[in-house]
Amino acid sequence: MVKFLLQICAELKNLTYLQPQDGCDDPDYSYLFKCKLCERVGMILMHPGLGKPLTQAASDARQFAPMMIFYFRGFVPVDFVFVGGWRAESVSFSSSDATFNRIKVPSVGPVPPMNFSTYPSGINFEHIDLSAGKFVGYDVEYPVMISNLEAAFVVGSFMPPEIRRGF
Repeated sequence: MVKFLLQICAELKNLTYLQPQDGCDDPDYSYLFKCKLCERVGMILMHPGLGKPLTQAASDARQFAPMMIFYFRGFVPVDFVFVGGWRAESVSFSSSDATFNRIKVPSVGPVPPMNFSTYPSGINFEHIDLSAGKFVGYDVEYPVMISNLEAAFVVGSFMPPEIRRGF
């Protein structure tokens, strides 16, 4: 059996992470792998314990996150389609966050400190459908967005060393 790492990348706006609804290592995650030409179905096993959600930091750096690891027998995966069943959490801003306390606007000068104490802390967005290639919503009055979705399968021997050690 050949090991493949499914890794994802996306642009997250005002979200701390993105992952499948029940976590990266959910054995009940709804996935279907079949040959486009002959419709033959092969054997797939998921290796739990090594997947990680896509974080805001990885998104900002346009880095892929190791989502799930699969063992394939009978075929090789070539594409991943984002569908329903994703979860994300909004960013929470506190009044002590220096980045948002003073915002300089060119030619206008500094803006007085803003009160983010009314901003909700980490609102969960559940059952997100990404089949359209993006998600747009609001956390009370602040927009959240998931866009520029990318996925890639990496063969086991080309996986990052920290993940290969887990096998």
